Amino acid sequence: MSRIIYLYLLLTISWLQAAYSRDYRYFASDVEEDYEQRDHFKRIAEKLRDYLSNKDPYFGDHDAGDDQPEITEKDLPANGENFEGDMIMDDRLRRAVLGLNKKRSAIEQALDGHKRHWPNGIVPYLIDESLKPHLRDRVKEAIENFRRKTCIRFVKKTDADKDYVLFKDGKGCSSSVGRQGGEQAIHLAAGCERIGTVQHEMMHALGMVHEQSRSDRDEHIKVRFDHIKEKLRNNFRKYDFGELSDLKTPYNFFSVMHYSNHAFSNDGKATLISIHDPNLHFGQRVQWTCLDLKQINRLYGCPARTHCKGDDELIPDMTERDVERRKRDEMRDLYDNLFDKR
Repeated sequence: MSRIIYLYLLLTISWLQAAYSRDYRYFASDVEEDYEQRDHFKRIAEKLRDYLSNKDPYFGDHDAGDDQPEITEKDLPANGENFEGDMIMDDRLRRAVLGLNKKRSAIEQALDGHKRHWPNGIVPYLIDESLKPHLRDRVKEAIENFRRKTCIRFVKKTDADKDYVLFKDGKGCSSSVGRQGGEQAIHLAAGCERIGTVQHEMMHALGMVHEQSRSDRDEHIKVRFDHIKEKLRNNFRKYDFGELSDLKTPYNFFSVMHYSNHAFSNDGKATLISIHDPNLHFGQRVQWTCLDLKQINRLYGCPARTHCKGDDELIPDMTERDVERRKRDEMRDLYDNLFDKR
């Protein structure tokens, strides 16, 4: 759809250029009026050309390293080390990234995934003394958000709880993916203060991966591997992660689980570009979107429907349909302004 719009605009520019050229006199018999008309259409053509170059700076561009690179066991970090910036590597995540899940039956994957869920959505937790006071407040705020908007309950650990989450200080923000067994840490340090960041790491602990790792991501984003730091290119892989690959929610650019446009860039240029609108900015960590909540509730089988209408706390979703709708509105405004002679 976006390519059709751009081609239409290019044809419009060509027609406008022909209209004001000296070989065409469609608009008036009077010479002075003819010049005025041609100048007007020339200005419109110039504005449309500027709009195209500003809206799609990557139109027609192709990088030599756009294709996902091959990967082997040695390319991945060891268990316990960070992968994709903030997910702590383990055997299950390793199998998914290496594509080994495709060789396992759906039943095996489902059973494995279920073992990584927190029973009944109850997550025992402790807050370590190392965690800074303002981050403690953020954790408590996020726990309350989960209580109000999902069926997930973070409860203080008791002696009977063997599996639990420990919120603690660390290098950056990181978490394991799903229930690991025993103590597992969610690290929150300087730079992890936004509520969306805390929610992001807690969603990892529930078993959720990054949005741009979805198996359908190539229908929505272009990964520019040439502009990614070489040692970090494996952070941009797509893979099958069992039941998480089938939550039946649209791809969401504004999810708190999505990388930003310039994540891990080696030259300051964008590493991720929306196919639907190359100028779209994403990677927000302000707050959940409705689709984030739907994914949590579907993963854990929350009985109540996710109600988002009128919830001013949430960030609006940005799906393919939302992007196209916004572009149509922008196009309408553009034409209204261009053809206003005043």
